Amino acid sequence: MRLEILSINAAFESSSIAPFPIAECLGVVFEDCHTGKKFSGPIGLSFSSYIRDYDFNILLPQLLLQQNPEALDAFGRLHGLLYRLMFRSFWSGGVLEQPCLFALSVSSRRQYQGQAEQHPILGRRYRELGSTSLTSRYFAAMGLSASHFMPPGAMAPLTFYHEADQLLNQTSQDLAALIAVMESLQRIYRPEIYAAHLAAGNHFAPSLSNTDYTPPAVHYDRQERDSQLGPEQAARAWEYFLKPHATSLKRLMAEAQCF
Repeated sequence: MRLEILSINAAFESSSIAPFPIAECLGVVFEDCHTGKKFSGPIGLSFSSYIRDYDFNILLPQLLLQQNPEALDAFGRLHGLLYRLMFRSFWSGGVLEQPCLFALSVSSRRQYQGQAEQHPILGRRYRELGSTSLTSRYFAAMGLSASHFMPPGAMAPLTFYHEADQLLNQTSQDLAALIAVMESLQRIYRPEIYAAHLAAGNHFAPSLSNTDYTPPAVHYDRQERDSQLGPEQAARAWEYFLKPHATSLKRLMAEAQCF
C-alpha cells in the first residue's frame, strides 16, 4: 500500500492570478506483491484546507463577536461550495472522479455514547451527545455526514465524514486501509486519545489532558500547528485567494441556488 498527496488548486478563467491550493488530502494505491499490478483505493483520509483555516482562525471569531445568528448560519457555505466543485459528479469542471472519505479525531470537547451496532471492519458505533457540533455543521456544508466508530483493537472511536450511505458501502479493503492510515496518524496527532492505555468505554469523554498513554516515536508540534501554521495559512488564503477574487466568489455563491 502506498500513500499519495492530492493537491487541488483553484483559479478563475477570467483572472490572471495564479491558481491557489484550496485543499489537500491523501490517496491510497494498492500494489499486488505477486503481479506488481497497482489499483486505486480510497481518497480523502485526512483533510487540509487553507480556506478552512481562514474560516476558523479569522472569520469565525469575527462572527462570534458580532453575535449575528444569520451570519453564523452561513458559516462554511463558501468552503462547502468550493469543496463540491472539486468533484465531477457535482460540476463538469471538477478534477476528482470519486468521493472523498475522511477519518478524523473525535472532539475533546464532546462526549460519546457507545451503541449496540457493530461492523466487522469499522467496529462499534458511537453516538455524539448534545447538539450538532460546529465542525459537523461545517462538514455538512460540504455534503458530508458524521459517523463515529471504534475499530477492533483501537483505543478510541474515529469520526468518519462521508457522503450519505457511502461509508457502509465501501469494500472491506478500502475501510481497512482508511483505518490503518488514520489510526496511525492519530496516534501521532492525538496520542492522549489514540495511544491511551485505557480503551474508550460505553460513555467516552476524550481528553487531551490524559497522561496515561504511550508517547509516539514521532513528535508532532500541535501548538505550532494551532498558533502559528493555522493562522499563517489563514492569512495566505485571504491575501492570495479570498480578497483578490471577492467579486467572483460573491457571484459564484449567488449562482449556487442549492445553497
